[in-house]
Amino acid sequence: MFNGSTLNIYKTTNGGINYVAQNSSYTSQRFMAIYMTHPDTVYISGNYGKILRTFNGGQNWVTVNSDTLIQYWGLWFFNSSTGYAAGSSGKVIKTTNKGDSWTVQNTGVISQLDGIYFLNESTGYIGGSNAIIKTTDGGSKLVCTCGNFYII
Repeated sequence: MFNGSTLNIYKTTNGGINYVAQNSSYTSQRFMAIYMTHPDTVYISGNYGKILRTFNGGQNWVTVNSDTLIQYWGLWFFNSSTGYAAGSSGKVIKTTNKGDSWTVQNTGVISQLDGIYFLNESTGYIGGSNAIIKTTDGGSKLVCTCGNFYII
């Protein structure tokens, strides 16, 4: 299990009793979300469009390019290759190649999106300030239920 804190990345192998700081050059990076697809494969998102990944349990971290400068507050992956990030300004991005490239998904909202949850590879929800977005086709079409509420 990993914990992306405000100024470092920490790993635990005993259920959170102890954490060990990872060798990372990201000590000034603020992290918002973390998603593990496998004990060795972890994605972390942070400020300024920064998304990091490791394929070796945190021994090495690589920055993947999201082509945006916003904060990503939510991550969800189906497997080590295909996943989503949701963040500020209504931005949702999708990767199908382990984060090597990302495509912007049209949400139709401009509010902050904080969380993502998929029931399966077709049906998922993205929630945030005044918006709940649903997809039933794996993210190709995103439908917003907008209102005066904060988050799911």
